Amino acid sequence: MGLFGKSKRELLEWQNLLTSSPSRKLVMTESQLTATSQRVAANHLKILKESAELCNKTKKPDVFFLRYKLLLEHGEQLIKLSKYVKFTGTSPKASQKQVIKQRSAAIRQLIDRCFEDAELLKTDSAKKKRYNKILNDFFPYKAEMDKDNWNYLEDVCIRKSESK
Repeated sequence: MGLFGKSKRELLEWQNLLTSSPSRKLVMTESQLTATSQRVAANHLKILKESAELCNKTKKPDVFFLRYKLLLEHGEQLIKLSKYVKFTGTSPKASQKQVIKQRSAAIRQLIDRCFEDAELLKTDSAKKKRYNKILNDFFPYKAEMDKDNWNYLEDVCIRKSESK
């Protein structure tokens, strides 16, 4: 930081963080960068909140894993912006660590929501089909799941689809 604020290099770095096409020329003032940063951060926060809500409620693995990926991507962007934007409450870095730490538990909750949904079906035949569908729906995401969750999912689905 220069004696009278941020250096041109720092401002250019900041500007390039905010724009889709990096430039070697400074085209925004510090006040414009501040305002743009606040708007961009608000947008990232909105996407984070929507994604977290969907991850906590959905029964569809494709929605869950897509939104979880968005949580991580937008969390990273907020961490980068935290150098320029003041956040209240938990810092973006701490929030991101928490999201990563809770990944396995969030996946287990998703699996359990799917199982609860299957158990609401009336006939054994419908339940068997649903458990097969659940396993098939999760299969593309096997590599994104920890071993314990995959084994749990597979054990329950196979046991339920073969019973009676």
